[in-house]
Amino acid sequence: MEPEETGSRRSHGYVPWLLAGVGAASLVGWTLAGICSWRTNQACTVGFTVGPLVPAGSPAPEAPDIAVRPAPRATPSAASRTAIDSPPATQVARAPATTMPVPSEDNLETANPDYVALVIGNASYETQTKLKNPHNDARAIAASLRSKNYTLVGGGPQLDLSLKQFTETLTEFKRLARNAHVAIVYYAGHGIQIDDEQPIYLIPVDAKLEREGDLVDETIELKRLQLPARRSGDGKEQILVLILDACRTSNFPLEGLEPAKRGTGQRGLKAVPATDRSFIAFSASSGEPASDGEGENSPYAKALLSAMEPRQNQLPFIKDVFSRVDETFRSNGQRQNPEKSDKLGELNFTLAAPQKPRSVGWTGRDCPQCPVITILEPGSFMIGSPETETEFDDERPRTRITFKAPFAIGKTEVTFAEFDACHKAGYCDRKPSDEGWGRGNLPVINVTRDEAIAYTRWLRVMTGNTYRLPSEAEWEYAARAGTITAYPWGPEPRRDWANYGAEVAKDLPPPGKNAKAEGADIWLHTAPVGSFPKNRWGLFDMHGNVAEWIADCYPAPYSTIDPNGRAFLPDTCEKNLYGVRGGGWDSPPEHIRSAFRDGSSISRSFIGFRVARDN
Repeated sequence: MEPEETGSRRSHGYVPWLLAGVGAASLVGWTLAGICSWRTNQACTVGFTVGPLVPAGSPAPEAPDIAVRPAPRATPSAASRTAIDSPPATQVARAPATTMPVPSEDNLETANPDYVALVIGNASYETQTKLKNPHNDARAIAASLRSKNYTLVGGGPQLDLSLKQFTETLTEFKRLARNAHVAIVYYAGHGIQIDDEQPIYLIPVDAKLEREGDLVDETIELKRLQLPARRSGDGKEQILVLILDACRTSNFPLEGLEPAKRGTGQRGLKAVPATDRSFIAFSASSGEPASDGEGENSPYAKALLSAMEPRQNQLPFIKDVFSRVDETFRSNGQRQNPEKSDKLGELNFTLAAPQKPRSVGWTGRDCPQCPVITILEPGSFMIGSPETETEFDDERPRTRITFKAPFAIGKTEVTFAEFDACHKAGYCDRKPSDEGWGRGNLPVINVTRDEAIAYTRWLRVMTGNTYRLPSEAEWEYAARAGTITAYPWGPEPRRDWANYGAEVAKDLPPPGKNAKAEGADIWLHTAPVGSFPKNRWGLFDMHGNVAEWIADCYPAPYSTIDPNGRAFLPDTCEKNLYGVRGGGWDSPPEHIRSAFRDGSSISRSFIGFRVARDN
């Protein structure tokens, strides 16, 4: 049974929900360092430091009346009815990495310049036994970060760096990281700490360290990886993360150094205190051995690689990564006890980096279970309807809206398959009723606005991109697709273009009682997404099938609407009403016009949603 109507013409009432950003205001950088002599039974420690950064049917006719700067056109065709790249109903999580994947160049299109990683593996020392796993560990970490859209300094892992190469690579890292939100440095190789109160030094492969004074001249002191605290242009804090998988090496001559200070090689590095907005993790506590292991990765690197991967379709937050690592060592009963120093405070962030902006017209998915989106061209249009089109006053005055930057919007309404994946991952609390009509590629229905927002939050966690509901102006801009007529295909409703209800008088029947199937519209209720022709900009079902939640309160007065198309969201919405657009399977024809506005405060069997995201 449908809930009782309240509020607007077809109000679908719902209580508002305020989305709290978790860690979104943080700019985060990692430095991972794995330092170790990697000899049997020799104590090694991994340290991770985070700190502030620096430097269907037959072809349909064309829609008339092109408006200002339309995006690329997509002519409707029979093929367009089945062209939707439907997502799988379920998603199998990728198995944790246990051996070294070789990095590829396939993420160059999506690497985000705001997320920078420097990955170093030093193994082939000129005066020391070649280390077993730094190359493997560096390659594996690089591959994992590459898959998460990080820009890698040098295009991949940097192996066997001499002092000159190390210095040049650090310079390039600082250049790239200067304006980055996130910076990661991973170092695997030898390290030295003279005593518990002295600095940690990372050792290039050409270091001889014959005398105590060579420490300064032939190594890279750890503090050189620290970057001054600063804020980016958008005011976000920048954080550096450093991870050390390291032991204290004592096999270099270092003549002139007191034997007591040289160390025995049997105890780990002493943890370096974290600074504000930083996080440091060590693979083992001071005085404990850090094993090199028998496989292709050290035990700590293996645990770290597993912890960095999604579980139940969710990517972890940074603090979760190291909690997972700790749990791995506890559950295995290993002597090694990872240690960390956390000065991030309330800052936390998802491991994945947002993809860099796509080109206008790009269509695709940001992740395997994500909905297909399309990047729309910026432009200008008149929101609302002329007085000759309708009697509804809330569609006037017509007002010009100008979008200065591209944005993305869902190619279709979100499907049950896509929403159910969110429920399976634990981010969407319930599986909404399908009324017995089926799930899969049918648009999800019976979802509240809260639940729609929860779904977009899950996409944020999965991809690092800013998914959200579209604003009312964004929705109408996309629905019109450069047209100025009542419908994008022309001035009159057509059942070969949309799934909608019967033609009725002003007094509407109760919701769900106006269903009609006629002609190409063979569905009495919801139709599979993409069953009707797409509009000029390649979007399906903007009109009919299900009405769609938007971000704005209802009704947002057009006389005061933001000319840049931002959502109208005061502290509270009148009667808890939020906007729904596009009409549904039981809507009369006038309710599926591009300009038609409605509001709701509850979920209904004819309300769903589509996503938007910043580009």
